[in-house]
Amino acid sequence: MPRYFFDMEDSVLADDTLGVDLVDFDAVKATAVRVLADSLRRSGNRFWDAPEWRLVVSDERGLTLFILDLAATMAPASPHPSLLRSQPGPAGT
Repeated sequence: MPRYFFDMEDSVLADDTLGVDLVDFDAVKATAVRVLADSLRRSGNRFWDAPEWRLVVSDERGLTLFILDLAATMAPASPHPSLLRSQPGPAGT
C-alpha cells in the first residue's frame, strides 16, 4: 500500500515524517481534508496569527500530488452581497 505525507505550513512548517499508508487517491483526499480540519481545530485563535495555511500532500517518492490552501481575509463590516440582492431597488427601477 502506498505511503503519503501531509506537510502543514502555517507560521511554521510541520513536516510529516511518518506518513500514512492509504489504499487509493480518494482516501488521500479525504485524509488531507481531515488533517487540515484537525490542525485548524487544534490551533484555536492561533489561526489568526498566520491566516494563510497550506497542506502539501506528497507520495513516498517525494512528488507533490496536490496542495490545499486556506486563507482568511479580514473585511470591513458590511452586508453580505446576497443580502443586498434581496433588497428592493429604488422606486421606478
